[in-house]
Amino acid sequence: MSDIKELRVAQYDNARKIMYLAKEMLLSSEKINISSTTNSAGIGARAAETLVRLGYVTYENILTDTIIENNRKRTRFIVTIKKTPQFEKLYNENKELRKKKEEERKEKEKEKGKGKEKEKVKIVKKTINKNKLVKPNREKPKKKKEKKKRRKYFNDRRRRNNRTRR
Repeated sequence: MSDIKELRVAQYDNARKIMYLAKEMLLSSEKINISSTTNSAGIGARAAETLVRLGYVTYENILTDTIIENNRKRTRFIVTIKKTPQFEKLYNENKELRKKKEEERKEKEKEKGKGKEKEKVKIVKKTINKNKLVKPNREKPKKKKEKKKRRKYFNDRRRRNNRTRR
């Protein structure tokens, strides 16, 4: 197992990240180990299973390893995966799709950005009506009358309590 590259999964990683890293590692090697601890075993297994389902890899070995040191158990879940003959083809197709989607996202952001600038200009513009400067209509903040009512009610209640105590 020492000649096979190892991808370690942390409990804060997600399956998509592990899948991406596994595919990048498989570009340079034939096999890799996806190694995870007890807390991250589900994430590693999910990533490996998704890669198998999509046809990038096949399972070669699945094992658990338990090490006891200083009265402490350390359990590892190791999945060894091997890339399929279609790996390169699938990887390149996915890479092209990713580039297209990224370009589409950038175009949408540009369009949204232009629209937002126009809206900001409309809000900031002020109109002049009969030599008077008129600000655009905006909602006025609520006044503090509600707080005063509450306070008054609170004071009444306190007074009532004081009267009954006498």
